[in-house]
Amino acid sequence: MEDEVKYFTFELVTAKADEQNDPEFLQHPDDRSGHRIIVTNNNLYSIGGYNPHYWGRENDEFTIYPIFRELWKFNLTTRIWMKLKTSGEMPVELASHAALLLGNNLLVHGGTGTPFGYSSSNQLYACNLRTLQWVNIQCNGTLPGEVYGHSLTVVGKYIYMFGGTTGFEYSDDVHKLDLETFIWERIPIDDRKPPDNRRRPKGRYRHEAVTDGEKVFIFGGGRAYATYGFEELDVFNIKENVWEKHTCQPAGSIGFPKPRRCHSCVRYKNNVFICGGYNGAEPFNDLWKMNLTTYQWSKFSQLPNPVYFHSADVTVDGCMYIFGGVNVIDTERNADIYRIWLHPPTLKEQCWIRFTSLVEDFALLGRDVLLEIGIPEDLVSRVC
Repeated sequence: MEDEVKYFTFELVTAKADEQNDPEFLQHPDDRSGHRIIVTNNNLYSIGGYNPHYWGRENDEFTIYPIFRELWKFNLTTRIWMKLKTSGEMPVELASHAALLLGNNLLVHGGTGTPFGYSSSNQLYACNLRTLQWVNIQCNGTLPGEVYGHSLTVVGKYIYMFGGTTGFEYSDDVHKLDLETFIWERIPIDDRKPPDNRRRPKGRYRHEAVTDGEKVFIFGGGRAYATYGFEELDVFNIKENVWEKHTCQPAGSIGFPKPRRCHSCVRYKNNVFICGGYNGAEPFNDLWKMNLTTYQWSKFSQLPNPVYFHSADVTVDGCMYIFGGVNVIDTERNADIYRIWLHPPTLKEQCWIRFTSLVEDFALLGRDVLLEIGIPEDLVSRVC
């Protein structure tokens, strides 16, 4: 049964038609890469993306593909896609942008349009996911350059940004944005030759970053003809504003993940999980785990197919979702959703998954009926 809970194994999540509003029509996004997703316990949101096979096709935002100027929502319980109709000033440069969720606001920064590198952005946009209103947030200070493929991480009231490319040059700068004043600051790094364990990382793009609240950890990334590995990590010490090198521990005889860029990365509790990616010649389907305290790597699982330029996020309960990406070098893209439990779900979550798999058209029962038969309100709110 598709919805039977499986631990540590990827499952393909099949979308359904909206039986209540249009049972004959299965709405879903087109195949894409270079997009970003944000996952809550209720929904998966996908913003932007790219598909070179769509040149010249007009969409309902009066823009021209191959950039998808779109915001989609996928309900994780009903498995129904919905293309959201937003208002306000939606960003245009929606390939290899960066995205974060702060409260009810989806933040989007940077990215590129086409041709890549000739129409990049350094602007910050916010979409309130309740009102679906876009706002271009006017920032001051020392703004980062117009780049794509960079990383953003939130630490307290700041966003830390690292790397990215103009399409011609690769940045090794660190910027931070004060979320109260919206003032950007370029963090000065001592360019004198430092000790070996304080070397500044090389500029790169399509890396990933996570934080533990004190440090920002950089995973992989690369340039046009280079990719960076995982035997040691570049770590930015926020308190001291210095870079550090941390040696990692191999997964026994397996060793380390191969160097890559265009992979995905999520943090769950004290572990980081990287999946897929590309090294310039070979796409990957592997899922690796690294402990942020011990720097120990271990091989965790693998996708059915290699993928890169995809996007991933994880729920607070530890279910990781992957959407879209490139399967075969430079050609085929997909709009598939895969999920994997990184940690066994609670008994309550298991019961909910079982209920929604056994009760046909449960979403049509309505809020009052679901509450009356004893479904907890927090679970009902995922549907109604």
